Amino acid sequence: MKKLLRKRYISSTISKLKKQQKQKQPAYKNYDEIKNVLLLADAADVSVYEHIKSIKNTFEKDGKKVGIVLFVWDKTTSDFFAKSSTVKVITEDSFKWNAAPDADVLQYISGYDLLVNLNHATSDYIDYLTLLADAKLKAGTAQNDTALLDFMVETGETFDLQFLAEQIIFYLRTIKSKRQKDQHGKG
Repeated sequence: MKKLLRKRYISSTISKLKKQQKQKQPAYKNYDEIKNVLLLADAADVSVYEHIKSIKNTFEKDGKKVGIVLFVWDKTTSDFFAKSSTVKVITEDSFKWNAAPDADVLQYISGYDLLVNLNHATSDYIDYLTLLADAKLKAGTAQNDTALLDFMVETGETFDLQFLAEQIIFYLRTIKSKRQKDQHGKG
């Protein structure tokens, strides 16, 4: 019964937050202004972690601090990630019966310049965390709900986490804000 109530609460809260999100103006940042990145994913199994570590390393090579939040569905996967100090593991139990995440989860997803939602399909828990996070810019795949993200990349039918991250980084490096162009002259 708790799981059903939690699921209903999350769904209705997501709808409310999406309406509020539509009123928010994204704070576009140039890639070199981004200091910290939050990678958010639904980890159905441990194999996804190798791809996420590679994405993390790419951002770190560019001088970004990276946080990782993984939503896991089973105890085996949860136990595997619990050993890592660089990953915040979230399970259904991280949400109270009324779906509000624990305070440490809310604290962990706060203060990032860029949030990258690495899910190919919608996941209520990841969507909810994406909406709750106060990242200045939220990016992900165009297959996600457009109300969640400020910047989306089309990934096509075959989804590849590494490709998604590379495309987001490529476009953020390429796109310069009007402010930066004005500071350095047009072009």
